[in-house]
Amino acid sequence: MIHIYELRSKDSLRTLLYIGQSANPKARLYDHIKRNPLKSPHAGRFYGQDIEMVVLESYATRGEARQAETLHKVAKGLPPTERMVAQNNIRKVNKMRKQCPHCDMITNPGSLTTHIKFSHPSCLPSSL
Repeated sequence: MIHIYELRSKDSLRTLLYIGQSANPKARLYDHIKRNPLKSPHAGRFYGQDIEMVVLESYATRGEARQAETLHKVAKGLPPTERMVAQNNIRKVNKMRKQCPHCDMITNPGSLTTHIKFSHPSCLPSSL
């Protein structure tokens, strides 16, 4: 399983710092905060900082995880996943996005239900 995660500061604001993917989130968090970037390439981006990891979703394949990671990054205003920068892949991501029928807000599929639930509760069926 490939997990999509957010790194957030542990202060009272819980500021979003990074969104990534990993098969082993615990080891990846260690890479981010404990490995010295001068000694380990691709590690230590948040070396010595007090941050927390929140696992958002899990996927069976790296391709699915990469698309979901990009959706999360775009939705939160971060630059898209490095491997999906190619124009045709950005088009795929944009096709996956959904529009709220009530206010025309565009979001990713998983967030649309939450958006409607909290922003337009009167529009939900009474069975929910």
